[in-house]
Amino acid sequence: MKVPLRYILPAVMGLVSAVLMVWDLHNQRIIMSMGMAWDTGAPLWPYQTPDTLLFALNVPAYLIATPISRLLNLLVPKHYFALYPAILLWWWLAGLYLDKRFVRERLGKPEPRQSCFACWPSG
Repeated sequence: MKVPLRYILPAVMGLVSAVLMVWDLHNQRIIMSMGMAWDTGAPLWPYQTPDTLLFALNVPAYLIATPISRLLNLLVPKHYFALYPAILLWWWLAGLYLDKRFVRERLGKPEPRQSCFACWPSG
């Protein structure tokens, strides 16, 4: 039996995001222990990479979680308490959409496609 994407995507991306969060927490401790040893801030690799990758993979989740984090005054790293559920929700919704899309294609029911100019008069 095929496992639906609505379960696979949140599990895989949740695991990837959790690893990136742990890596970022580890790097934050190193940056704090270094103090002002770097004149221009922490180097991009490896100290800023996990946060950049986490943001790049989960931009919609960040858009959902950032207002919640600010409302609750959650600063780094506590903003992960709002971000991680938003990541899981985002990838669950993406998997649900893809599952429905693939089921329609398997059943041979084409989804009605409308362009941006569907209401534009042709002529």
